[in-house]
Amino acid sequence: MGTNPMKTLGFAPDLIPLILDGSKTVSWRLFDDKNLNVGDEVVCVHQFTRQPFAIFTITSLIIKRLKDIDEIDRKGHEKVGNLADIIDIYQKYYSKDLTGDEEAKIIRFLAKKL
Repeated sequence: MGTNPMKTLGFAPDLIPLILDGSKTVSWRLFDDKNLNVGDEVVCVHQFTRQPFAIFTITSLIIKRLKDIDEIDRKGHEKVGNLADIIDIYQKYYSKDLTGDEEAKIIRFLAKKL
């Protein structure tokens, strides 16, 4: 019996320092293909180079539609503006047209630098 490989999540280069300094403690993810759950340990990698830079443990996870994300969900997340800004940013991340009705996993985590 082999061990399960650790789950990984890619982060844009401008978000890496925010995770490493502890100011980013939340990530919003659409179309979760990794079956992320509370308690999972996740390796954080650079979006383009795939170089690992941190590991985090998921401490809480809730699911909401993008358009229902509120101020509480934004605490610990980088500033993203209004719903139109969020849709614009996430359309680039996922290369898909979005409406705001998509479900987002709001993932709170504790990270440690590798």
